[in-house]
Amino acid sequence: MSRRTRLVTTLAVLATALLPTRFVLASEAVVIDGSSTVYPISLAAAELYHEKTGTAFEINVSGTTGGMRLFTSGKLALTGASRPIRKDEIDACASAGIAFVEVPIALDGLTIAVGAQNSFVDAMTMAELKTLWEPGSTVTTWNQVRASWPAVPIALYGPGRSHGTFDYFTEVVNGKALQIRDDWTGSDDFNELVQALVVNGNALGYFGLSYYLQNKGQLRAVPIDAGHGPVAPSRETVLNGTYVPFSRPLFYYVTLTALDRPEIRGYLESVLNAPKVVNDSGYVALNDDLLAIVRRRLSERVTGSLFQNVTGRPRLAEVYQSTAPATPAPAPVAVAPAPEAPKPVPAPVVAVVPPTPAVPPAAPVAPVVSSVPAAPVVVAPKPALSPADLERLRTASFALARASLQKQPDAAELKRLGQEVAALAGSLP
Repeated sequence: MSRRTRLVTTLAVLATALLPTRFVLASEAVVIDGSSTVYPISLAAAELYHEKTGTAFEINVSGTTGGMRLFTSGKLALTGASRPIRKDEIDACASAGIAFVEVPIALDGLTIAVGAQNSFVDAMTMAELKTLWEPGSTVTTWNQVRASWPAVPIALYGPGRSHGTFDYFTEVVNGKALQIRDDWTGSDDFNELVQALVVNGNALGYFGLSYYLQNKGQLRAVPIDAGHGPVAPSRETVLNGTYVPFSRPLFYYVTLTALDRPEIRGYLESVLNAPKVVNDSGYVALNDDLLAIVRRRLSERVTGSLFQNVTGRPRLAEVYQSTAPATPAPAPVAVAPAPEAPKPVPAPVVAVVPPTPAVPPAAPVAPVVSSVPAAPVVVAPKPALSPADLERLRTASFALARASLQKQPDAAELKRLGQEVAALAGSLP
């Protein structure tokens, strides 16, 4: 193992020990990958289910499209998605002999936002968004979007191309998924998108509702006028269907064979039975009528996607309207208690190190995590440390980890950051 690898591994162990949730080696874990937008739900639901049953989880973030690549190739049995499965992905599943069940779990409002210091963008029309984001757009200043706005440069930010949020936004705004102008900045880390808007008052970006709600003090959501007056994203406007066309369902896709595993079936049932987890994650829980339909389809293992032959972006309720059960849906399934989970071993520990959160967030930003590709993981309690000490050491550790992973690390900067981490760690009890 190289000196650099040892350094990164040490930092991973340190950061993991200090995070609100800790990940340690375990076997037979439930692996969840896919959407960054769905990630906060997956993390919260996995922690809750682990506490009840001792089930181990490995939670990774490859983006919706990245997770679908793994899913359709048979390398992944459960993936989160911020858009419905595409026809090419359905075809890939068919070619690989993979039958799947579609499980809507929440509603989201894709949020177009600016930094809180931006005082002039009060609302935007769909036509203005298209003028700004369409392929070949030459708009570079705000007054080119609307004459009354200042002649200052626009900086555009959005999720990278592996994300379902990118697919959804480009299809809704530009009329075709993946079609977009060239000069914008993409990131796989939604926290970086938040941070970009926080520090640049002339920037515009978009991400899931959760990331906006957890940073409302630093961001302003842009109300969108789709022909019936400006409507801002909120839980209320997403649920009542007035925030169009940016209200969207969030999904899990699970292989039919994976539902034979009681822990996977139980986890999915527990998510549908815990609307508070969805709401606390910054999204909108499905209403009782939709939940009844989803529970029935999961219980009966109805395969395929209801969105396969749907054009445009209808509301989830419209798609499911014709699928109402003829008989009452099964009641929520109680999760049977599992044997006591094995006590975590002190070593070795594998960390899932999230990126640096937006600063200073009004509430902790739901981290977008890229996992170390190692053994499955199980959630365990955090050590009792003061929040101030935890935040200082975590921030310094992440900075050192990032610096060490550069293609050409700066030795002086690594030394400085290493000394800072050592000093902070030494001051802890």
